[in-house]
Amino acid sequence: MKKSFAAAAVLVFVATASMTHSAQGPPESKGFNPRPQYLALLAGFNSHRPTVEPFGALPFPFGLSYEHRIRESWGIGTTLMFDRWCDYLGMFGGKYAFRVFKPSFDVAYHLGPGRPGSFDLFAGGHLGYSFFWVTNEMGNDYEGDLRHEPHIAPFVGAAVHFGKTGPGFMSRLSLTARLAWSVTGRLSGLYGSGGVAYRIR
Repeated sequence: MKKSFAAAAVLVFVATASMTHSAQGPPESKGFNPRPQYLALLAGFNSHRPTVEPFGALPFPFGLSYEHRIRESWGIGTTLMFDRWCDYLGMFGGKYAFRVFKPSFDVAYHLGPGRPGSFDLFAGGHLGYSFFWVTNEMGNDYEGDLRHEPHIAPFVGAAVHFGKTGPGFMSRLSLTARLAWSVTGRLSGLYGSGGVAYRIR
C-alpha cells in the first residue's frame, strides 16, 4: 500500500510540474519540430508469473504507444499493451485462457530534445487500468484472484534517434526502450518494453 501511495505521489508531482512548467516553448530548429509527436510499436517482457504454470503465452506482450512533447523536456501520451497465456491451474477442468489489456496515460520527463542523431534518457510513469478476461475450454468458471485492477507504474527509459535533421525517412525513426515497475494489484512486478518509434509530426 505504501508503494502505491508513493508511486501515485510521484505521478501527481510529474503531472503538476508539467502543467506549471514555463509556457515559453523552445526555439525552432530548422527542419525539426521542437514539440514532436511519436508513435511506437512495442514488444515487452514480464518478470512476474500471474499463474503457477503458464504456457502458450505470447513470446512478448505487444502494443502501441503515442507521445506528444508538449515542452522540450516534457511529454504526455498513452500506451496500450496486450498479453495472453494459458494454464490448467493444476485441475482437470480444462484449459483456461487468460488475456490482459492494459491502457494507460503516460507522463515523461526527457533529458534530451529528441532531435535526429541524438540520445535521450527519460523517466516518468504510467497511470491506467488492467482489464482482465479468462475463458475455459469446458465452460468452467474461474475462481482465482486475478481481476480488473488499477495500473500504476513508474518507469525509466532511453531512445536513440537516427539520421540527421531534415525531411528524410530515417530522420523520423528511433529505437526506444522502457523499464517499469508496476506497484499495484496481482499483476505487479518488473516489466519492460522496447520497439521502433516513428515521428509523425
